[in-house]
Amino acid sequence: MEGARSCFARRATYGGCADSRICQTADAEVLERVAGAGAEDRTASAASGICWLLCAQRAASVAFDAADDGDSRAGGGRGAYRRGFSEAAPETLAAAHLLGITEFYRLGGAHAVAALAYGTATLPRVDKIVGPGNSYVTAAKRLVAFDCAIDMLAGPTEIVVTSERGRAADIASDLVAQAEHDPEALAIFVTTRAELARAVIAETKMRSRENPVAHEALRRNGVVIVASSVVEARAITNRLAAEHLTVDAASDLGWVENAGSVFVGRWSAQPMGDYISGSNHTLPTGGMARVRGGLSVNDFVKLITVQEYTANGVRALGPKAALLAEAEGLIGHAEAIRTRLGAKSARKGRSRG
Repeated sequence: MEGARSCFARRATYGGCADSRICQTADAEVLERVAGAGAEDRTASAASGICWLLCAQRAASVAFDAADDGDSRAGGGRGAYRRGFSEAAPETLAAAHLLGITEFYRLGGAHAVAALAYGTATLPRVDKIVGPGNSYVTAAKRLVAFDCAIDMLAGPTEIVVTSERGRAADIASDLVAQAEHDPEALAIFVTTRAELARAVIAETKMRSRENPVAHEALRRNGVVIVASSVVEARAITNRLAAEHLTVDAASDLGWVENAGSVFVGRWSAQPMGDYISGSNHTLPTGGMARVRGGLSVNDFVKLITVQEYTANGVRALGPKAALLAEAEGLIGHAEAIRTRLGAKSARKGRSRG
């Protein structure tokens, strides 16, 4: 991944990337729109950052493609890493049709985040960007978050398996399954049993041998932790706050405090959650499971609060509100309440006269 490292070190900006071959593959219209004349400083800064991310993203793709000698067979090499880039999957289009979706745009990567956040000549800007992505997409979402709402920073994918009695083949297959999403994926196995740890390592190496993306992810970010006790294993698991967590039994749910989605027992293969269970596939990563859950309908609902007091309500509660306002030194707040109380009293007095 030397190309990616060098491009990050140069920190390329719009209009001047040292690796012009990569930069020229960017969506010029998106970058021009984002970095257009008259843009606010924050937007221009985001544009520069987006271009830098895009250059690094392209460099990483080129470096990875070169490393696997251009093997484009299904299930391996460049074709596996970049599948879906050349055309929209008919299955996805069919699902969109069934859901009544009438607009569909085929674009991805850091420049797609820029297009959605700021708009282009052919794509209107959106109010919110949701969904997972690789390191570059996640960084791009962070850059535009002040100009366009986002759901969370979701990606690259993570898996933690915490087990004392699982089968090595089951554990390894789940680790490989999540690792094949992205060379930057994180895969961790936590246990107190050293012999099980060794068996999982051996099984994982064997199962990832013909899967270059998973193999690279496991080489970089595959970790096995042998804890000194079950209590320590559980504490480590909660501190990791993984996107995907597998545990041995339903009784383990009592100690799980931080996780995006939990899979219970040997039959709950993690890909079942991807395709069948119905839980959302967009889950918090990078420790964000400590503070929120996965994408849900709540991310698409805007809460608007409404207040309406009656005259009796203000007479009963207004003095208490005014007292709190004065305690904070906000005299105008208190007067806004007492004015209403005084007006009501005055009208009542005139009517008696």
